[in-house]
Amino acid sequence: MDDRAMELDAGFIADDLDLLFLPLDDETPEKPRPKRVRKRHADEIKFLEKTVAELTAQLATLEEKKLEVVPLSTWENIARRQAQEAQVAIQKNQRLREALEEQLALAHGLQKIFTKKTKYTMESLCEDGGAPERLSMDPIARAASVRAMLDAEHAKLESAFIQHGLVDVVPPFRRVCVEDEEACSHIMLTFSRAEIVPVAMPDFAAWMWQFLCFDAPIITPRFTMKRLEILDDDLIYFQFHTTCPEMPDLRTNYGVTKYEDGNKVTFVLRAIGLDSVSSAQEWATGDSTEWVTLEPMGDGSTLVRMALYIQFPYKRQQNILRVQSPLSGSPSSDSDEDAALSQLILDLFTKNQEVLDSLTFEMLVKSTLSNPDVGVIS
Repeated sequence: MDDRAMELDAGFIADDLDLLFLPLDDETPEKPRPKRVRKRHADEIKFLEKTVAELTAQLATLEEKKLEVVPLSTWENIARRQAQEAQVAIQKNQRLREALEEQLALAHGLQKIFTKKTKYTMESLCEDGGAPERLSMDPIARAASVRAMLDAEHAKLESAFIQHGLVDVVPPFRRVCVEDEEACSHIMLTFSRAEIVPVAMPDFAAWMWQFLCFDAPIITPRFTMKRLEILDDDLIYFQFHTTCPEMPDLRTNYGVTKYEDGNKVTFVLRAIGLDSVSSAQEWATGDSTEWVTLEPMGDGSTLVRMALYIQFPYKRQQNILRVQSPLSGSPSSDSDEDAALSQLILDLFTKNQEVLDSLTFEMLVKSTLSNPDVGVIS
């Protein structure tokens, strides 16, 4: 009986132990790994073991070679170090040589550009040093000729702003310069300007184009501006005439048009020619172009940038100037007389610009007050 009871107890204990290793209700028995996963792991282990063996063999070979190296003498160490330094210096010199050759190539390229007088040189902006062109009497040919000349000047807009320092200008900015270019026998006047106008750009552009159409002549004690002809819907031909007691009257005809350049509007004015032969007491200016851009600002105002140059040929007019100018008796040389003429031109331009600024401001204010839809920035 006792042996039988012991066998039963052992059976119950074994059953209890089996129950301990049974999974609970919320546990899921682990699935056996697929054979291909086990095979991949085995292959990776074999590859790693092979790699370790190869690297160990290489390390042993290097250690043997290291032991075989005979210690160098002091002079050999110095020679080796100097050879390494020389190699480093050669590599550095090569890099410097390549950089220098690149800079020389760039300099030669720029020299060729400026030698050819591209649109990035001031000379090319004023390349037509003679008298302005005279237009054809045929209406279609006249319009086509004026538009072609204005398009050519419009292509120089970016270059003109670079030359006049208006690319990254901080308004307000204003600069006028007069130079006597004896080699070209003319006086060159350049004018640069940048300012913020508290009027929305579309409204200011519309007002400015209306002003340049000259529906009525603009007459002041110092100058007169009048329209000669409407060549096209966006192409006007007008005349500017100014007087000065100390020098002959100046009269020049201009073509003007406007361009939509992205979010800005550009106006280009170009000296074109005379509609008739000028009298002896009228002095026609030489080459002249004016660029004006209007750009909207973040606050709704308008950034106005203007670049202008005018050539005044003087050698062929010196006889007239000596007769009329009260300064002609005092100068002792042609250079003194040219300097006096430069000062006269500067004074004339400055005073005319002051009158024009006052006039345009007054007209803009009247237009704003009469049109409540114009957006004025307070």
